[in-house]
Amino acid sequence: MIGDAAERDVATVLAQLGFDLVYQARASRGAFDLLATRGPLQLAIQVKRGALPLSFRRADWQRMAADAKRLGWRWAVASVDPAGATHFLDPAKARRGQAVRLGKPAIIENLVAWLDG
Repeated sequence: MIGDAAERDVATVLAQLGFDLVYQARASRGAFDLLATRGPLQLAIQVKRGALPLSFRRADWQRMAADAKRLGWRWAVASVDPAGATHFLDPAKARRGQAVRLGKPAIIENLVAWLDG
């Protein structure tokens, strides 16, 4: 697994949660930084460094949603805050306006249960 420190941190957490394979997505796969598998399920992850709330340009958000739908992937955002804590965020709980924002209400408490649900 290569990539920046935040991507490595998220990949480590995913492996600890029992994901079978975590690898860095390539540009040909679209807008995501990581792709993780758990059995037949594929989870695409956009990794962001910084404190919550996170902000996305609408065009970037729409690209992630379209790529995930086209490829049949579930997707989430991972935030690695300045203290090194990793949080997974549910895109369905984003606030949309001129930008798309994900804050504390979007935190997924149990990623495996969320993915299985």
